[in-house]
Amino acid sequence: RSSFDLRPINTPLTVTDGVIYFGSWNMNLYAVDLQTRQTKWKFKVGNLIDTQPVTADGLVYFGSRDQSAYAVNDQTGQQAWQFKTQGEVRGALAVANGIAYFGSYDGNLYAVDAKSGQEIWKFETDGAIPVGPAIDNGGIYFPSADGILRAVK
Repeated sequence: RSSFDLRPINTPLTVTDGVIYFGSWNMNLYAVDLQTRQTKWKFKVGNLIDTQPVTADGLVYFGSRDQSAYAVNDQTGQQAWQFKTQGEVRGALAVANGIAYFGSYDGNLYAVDAKSGQEIWKFETDGAIPVGPAIDNGGIYFPSADGILRAVK
């Protein structure tokens, strides 16, 4: 058993290939090597990070209260893309089949190209989308603050 200080952690953790990823209230996303306990890199954004990082195909995806979703290189921490919305992005992104899906407090569910961050489509609701979507059998499922659970295919 061992432990090490990860302060100022604020998000659920994601561990992939011996690296732990997490966001913080100091507006950084961190990548920490579990063997050496050293910070590999940190990536600064414009506000708090509440979302659990998601890893796929060499990128780490996350959202921020700065009204953006991000993808950064999992090895270097270099930004691959930033997608700006009109509301906070506080739920984890879901990535499948080359598409990143996420909700925003602007009431939209977004589908963007996972590599480039280019918008593919968006689905408008009447309430903020505070949590990340779930994906199953080609359907995207998500609740919004208007009290409706939606399924989009």
